[in-house]
Amino acid sequence: MPTRVPDTPGILAARLEVRAAQSALQNFALKAEMSRAANNMTLSIMDGWDYGQARRDAWSADGMEAQLRDASAARAYVEPPGLSHAVVHCPPLGT
Repeated sequence: MPTRVPDTPGILAARLEVRAAQSALQNFALKAEMSRAANNMTLSIMDGWDYGQARRDAWSADGMEAQLRDASAARAYVEPPGLSHAVVHCPPLGT
């Protein structure tokens, strides 16, 4: 176990890089939180919300999602019947 703090140029550069990355991520998280709060405020200011239309839009989105899910399931790989799972060794090189 090392008993002293490493102060080589590589360690110092790595520490600076980590500090810069942490600072950038903290700034990004702060901006995202401020944007989320502003969006929530905007949504709370809206009046005249049509709940029926929102419900129809949600049902339409659910239907579209089901269609996409069914289409992707239809394209999924299916093993052909009678496919063997027996291990077959490769022939030696040069044969």
